[in-house]
Amino acid sequence: MSSTYIHTAFFVLLVTIVVVAQKPPVTIVNSGSTNTPGYTIIIQNDGNTHYYIAPSRAQIANSDGTGQQPTWTNGTAQLSSSTRKSLYCQTKHCEPFNKLPVESCGKSVSFGFTLKLTYKGETTPDLSCPTTNQNLENLITTVNKVISELKI
Repeated sequence: MSSTYIHTAFFVLLVTIVVVAQKPPVTIVNSGSTNTPGYTIIIQNDGNTHYYIAPSRAQIANSDGTGQQPTWTNGTAQLSSSTRKSLYCQTKHCEPFNKLPVESCGKSVSFGFTLKLTYKGETTPDLSCPTTNQNLENLITTVNKVISELKI
């Protein structure tokens, strides 16, 4: 075999290993409420984070009538290594999400919102509701730490 063939095969194998080893992103979505804007946070395995904050419903209702709607705020941030690792660890402990208890809670019409996490195509129950499941409680704590760290 030629050395070019061996190098090419090795490179393909290495790229395959790297692609397979990468974890998919974690997405956190806050629905917002009448009085508070919703947001979406997308966290990559390396800690790179993108966030999108919707205009509040009040901003939309109070638009100036020119037809221009308030715009979304977006940005990027780097999540700390410890928070990122904790998020992926707690997410893994809760899988599969369809086995988690769905515990509903009362919500104010004006201030009620939902907070959910999506990972590998699965979505958690509402993380803004109290739970008796310890793994889910740990995930809720970590998600709140992410939100706090990003100052959203």
